[in-house]
Order: sequence, then C-alpha cells, then structure tokens
Amino acid sequence: GGAIVISLNETILVIANASRMPQLDPKTLYQRFTKTANGFESNGLGLSVIKQICDNSGLNVHYRYEKEMHVFIIDWDNSTSRRIPFT
Repeated sequence: GGAIVISLNETILVIANASRMPQLDPKTLYQRFTKTANGFESNGLGLSVIKQICDNSGLNVHYRYEKEMHVFIIDWDNSTSRRIPFT
C-alpha cells in the first residue's frame, strides 16, 4: 500500500519511499544494521553499501524526510545547494 518514487535527470537520481517510520537518524543512517528507536527494525546492510559505492565513485548521497517519505538523493554534480524535487 506504499509508494516508491524514482526520478532521474542529468545530475541526480532520487529514490523516495513512503513509510510509517519517522525520520531516520542522519548520524547512524549509513551504519550497518542500525536499529530504529523502537529497536525492532533495522536499516540492514543496503544503505551502508550504497554509501560505500557512492564514496568510492565520487558521488554524493543525501537523505531527507519529507511528506512521510524517506528521500535518498544521489548526485554527481554537487547539486545539493538547490532544492531537489522528488514528485
């Protein structure tokens, strides 16, 4: 019953997914198997792998929580200074 939004242009890839979970902690977001505040759910390994791929490839990865969606932005043009839409 959720939604996933994927958007791509010349400088960014945006992947957003709807979630009932609140905003993730940016300090631990890319750490492997970090538990959420309720202690039941984990970010698993995926975000850690994405961060390593981006770092090794010279890409930037960013996270924000907006409109009950977790939004991940990968950019290769350092485009984070401008507002990045995902819908």
